[in-house]
Amino acid sequence: MDAELMLRWMSETGAGSIRDLGDKLRWLARTSDLSFHSFAGEQWLRDASMLAHAEVRWDADRWAIAPTVITRLPAADGSAVVVGARPASLRERLEDSNVSFLAFAAERVADHLPSPETWIIQFDDVATLQKIAEEAGAVYGGCAAVRLSNRLPALALGSPAAPPSAVAADLDQLQPNGQFSSVEPNPTRDGLYRMRVNNRRVHLYRRDGDWYHCDRSTGIYSYLARRGTSVLRWRRDKGRGRETTGTLFVDRRAPLPVLHARAATLCSGFTPRLNQAAQTFSYGNVPRTVAGQIAASLSQNLEEVR
Repeated sequence: MDAELMLRWMSETGAGSIRDLGDKLRWLARTSDLSFHSFAGEQWLRDASMLAHAEVRWDADRWAIAPTVITRLPAADGSAVVVGARPASLRERLEDSNVSFLAFAAERVADHLPSPETWIIQFDDVATLQKIAEEAGAVYGGCAAVRLSNRLPALALGSPAAPPSAVAADLDQLQPNGQFSSVEPNPTRDGLYRMRVNNRRVHLYRRDGDWYHCDRSTGIYSYLARRGTSVLRWRRDKGRGRETTGTLFVDRRAPLPVLHARAATLCSGFTPRLNQAAQTFSYGNVPRTVAGQIAASLSQNLEEVR
């Protein structure tokens, strides 16, 4: 599947329906004879959002392409990543500029649709990078990972909600083992619940007898915070001069909310790697300060591992 073609189409189209985009992604995958799971289209769009290529409103069935931005990578020796819209002429303009331009194919994950390439620019000084961005029709974004981590919102549930209907379809509750299991209607235990409404999965959180709207990630971390359970770990890199940068590990069953995931992803420009044996996602080149801010905003205690 040509993920670059899809991102270019999104860049030219500007915005649209999530459902329609999913149909196009699945059609494009079938033309390449790719195997993929039933939620592969949604996963591809989540990755595009994590990489800052698009903004997504799942509740409104809408996506919108983000502006083209060139942002420095933290502690990366003069490297920057290009995110957002990719109109047809952008790559040519960058390759013709007075910097080193590198394109890296995304790592292929079984049953997932391939993500767009990661575009890296190597530069000598910020003034040159700002000039390159201007000439390419992009915005220079400073170090977005650090800036975003400084502004992460505190963990908070959404607006008040009505309890699940007595006829709610497929009502499940999050269990201490990190999995959802079916429960009877009219539940009386606090925690995170999910159900299907108009063929969409909806999450609600019950706290002290009151119900609130939430997304899946916020609900999971609210549950973990209430239990005092931490699922974030950080391991410093080896090598001289790398003492403050490392890898952030996140349990697979507790994916980061979109803004937190974007802050971690923009430290390297690559989506997280899935470690099958440990069942964790790992984000590379994450400064200890950024990892700490991500953990603090989610009411997590960041464990440092060796």
